[in-house]
Amino acid sequence: MKINKVEAIPFSVPIRNFADAYTGFTTSNAVLVKIYEDDGTIGFGEACAWEPEFYGETPESVSSTIEKYVAPRIIGQDPLNINRIMSIIDANLARITCVKEGVDLALHDLVGKILNVPVYTLLGGYFRDEIPVASEIGIDTPEVMAQNALDVLKIGFKVIKIKGSDDMALDIKRIKTVREAVGDNADLRLDPNAAWTTIETIKVMKEVEDCDLQLLEQPIPGWDLKGMAHIRNSIGIPLMADESIWTPQDVIKIAEYGAA
Repeated sequence: MKINKVEAIPFSVPIRNFADAYTGFTTSNAVLVKIYEDDGTIGFGEACAWEPEFYGETPESVSSTIEKYVAPRIIGQDPLNINRIMSIIDANLARITCVKEGVDLALHDLVGKILNVPVYTLLGGYFRDEIPVASEIGIDTPEVMAQNALDVLKIGFKVIKIKGSDDMALDIKRIKTVREAVGDNADLRLDPNAAWTTIETIKVMKEVEDCDLQLLEQPIPGWDLKGMAHIRNSIGIPLMADESIWTPQDVIKIAEYGAA
């Protein structure tokens, strides 16, 4: 049982205009990763490639890295040895998290098909029946964001993540307007995508205390763990790290700092 072929296929899905603190876009770009086992079984994975301003990877870079650097190193490997394969990639290619996620997903899909078990079995087993899914609403006027939140509720989402910007005063109005629109029918999260400073974050959170936010996600740059720890100790809701985490070791460091 061996991997005998790897493919990387860029694709793009049109979406409604969406903006966060990094950029705006009208398409969601990704790379379909296909890993073939020698009996013809195929595992599928998706490598995100839609925001190079954040991830530092593009559809072109993801595809070429998989084809020129990953494939030659994993062809011939036993697909059941997922950790070994990923360690080979780690040893030869630093970071490139989008490339690695696509390969990792494809390997899990492939092994699940080979063993005829769902992927959750590979990950340790069934834990819950349902997982609440959050829908994001991008940066726009407060009124448009409120309407977008109502549209999301109609679809059936009960958790909404509001994107923040570098205009904190307007963000406060956006948050209050969205909360007023949805009432108690949704849990609201806030994600400024590292666009704020520590002091600005604490000020904004004081202003929106009455909006009953579920959590705040990564308001300041990922490198500033002391700032994250200060924010965590200064606000009344959970603080979530995102841009601060690229590796399992980063999670350990965040815990040591008390940064989330």
